[in-house]
Amino acid sequence: MSIIAQKPSSTGSGVYLSELVRCFKEMGHEQEIICAAYDGDIVGLDIIRPSARENLNTAGDNFRSHCMGELCESRTGEFYEPVYNKIIFDTKELPIRIAGMSDAMPYPSIKYSELASNEDKLKMWMAAFDKKVREVLDRFKPDLIICHHLYLLTSMVVNIVTQQFDNSIVGASTASPWRFELCEQQIDKVPLIYGICHNTDLRQYQQTNLKRDFIKENIKKLDRLFFLSKEHADKAIELFDFDKSKAEIIGIGYNNNIFKNNRDVTHIVRDNDQVVKHIVGADMPERLRRSVATECNKIPLGDIRPSMGKHREPTTTLLYVGKVCKKKGVLSLIKAIEVLNDENIILDIIGGAGDKVEYDEMISESKKSKSKINFIGPMTQDKLAIEYNSHDIFVLPSFFEGLPLVPLEAMACGCKVVISDLPGVKNYYDANVKNASIKFVELPKLTNVDNASIEELEAFEKRLAGAIRESIDDNNTYKPDLSNITWENIAKNIIKVDE
Repeated sequence: MSIIAQKPSSTGSGVYLSELVRCFKEMGHEQEIICAAYDGDIVGLDIIRPSARENLNTAGDNFRSHCMGELCESRTGEFYEPVYNKIIFDTKELPIRIAGMSDAMPYPSIKYSELASNEDKLKMWMAAFDKKVREVLDRFKPDLIICHHLYLLTSMVVNIVTQQFDNSIVGASTASPWRFELCEQQIDKVPLIYGICHNTDLRQYQQTNLKRDFIKENIKKLDRLFFLSKEHADKAIELFDFDKSKAEIIGIGYNNNIFKNNRDVTHIVRDNDQVVKHIVGADMPERLRRSVATECNKIPLGDIRPSMGKHREPTTTLLYVGKVCKKKGVLSLIKAIEVLNDENIILDIIGGAGDKVEYDEMISESKKSKSKINFIGPMTQDKLAIEYNSHDIFVLPSFFEGLPLVPLEAMACGCKVVISDLPGVKNYYDANVKNASIKFVELPKLTNVDNASIEELEAFEKRLAGAIRESIDDNNTYKPDLSNITWENIAKNIIKVDE
């Protein structure tokens, strides 16, 4: 069973959950997922193997047996489709928005600080998840529970499971003291509970005075705690004081079935009718060829963009993908483009915005630039892969991240990368990514964990502009080796710990 207090998409932690669910499905595991959503949201596995998706388009009702049997068949020969249990927010029954682990989310949300200061909202939030968790536990009876974020909901899950087994202490793996207190029959029924830290949870715990003692007490009882980097694990041990032997570093992955270098066969043109046109070569994979022919050429994108992919010289195309907000450094990126003062640069910004005031400020700032800056909005994974392939440089100027996924996706599609020198990121890339063009930009001093010091922003923006210019002037050819970074490896490592 996988649990997240947010949407199972739209953010890095949501993609992390969805990719693990996909991998566990292909390994033949029966799954249920508890997540937040709004009325009308479609949740589920929209990230599957491309070969399976191609067959899905042609197999119709015979999809299960025709194309996915070899991928999703368990040892008993059964095929398990993940079941999503949505908690619908912003309704008459639950009149509050989804709480975001980041204060800036790509969809409407409330901050955990608002729950901390409003007892009625907090009680509604907790009651909704408490009810759903108990319902699914009683019906599904999972062997393993994987909770995303070491925060309030994960602590609630640990507490609920503890209550269901005579108030025994849920602790550390099958050899933990609490399990010796149970009879043999009970031990077989107790699910293991794992927590995956995404770093934003550690920030939230530090910033928000919300049930800290309850959270710390129950996080310490998790059977295993997984971290994206050693830096995150060290910080969590400091905050929660748990047995460090329970910590596992698993890193991040990317979907190599979707994100791959197709630059030789991809050409994207924005014409005067504001329509995307794709011209593809004979070697284009069938999945992308079909997408080009039937979907992408119908998408209005707002601002007209000149030719990309095989660019008219000397145009350089830059790409940002993520939440469109100040804490992600988007406003600073726009100002860095102004510093470059180059009409032959195009910046495309892909992602959703949760704060209209900030969004309007960034649009207003972008109009001052000599370069063309386009705000495109969110995009599906398949279309995002095509965009990566059509851009020269990917830029992530964020002031705070866990271990970001999008630079890996961009590198897999052939982009050079400029990124803030975020804690743990450089060490991870040095160890796992070979032969890539990555420029790291020194961060400004931060206040309150993720807010840049206003006095230092101008200097940061100049450093960012300098790194972008260096990347533009770098004419070397790079073919990054990302073979050690896959979601399948992460899923196998999690299950391996269970075994």
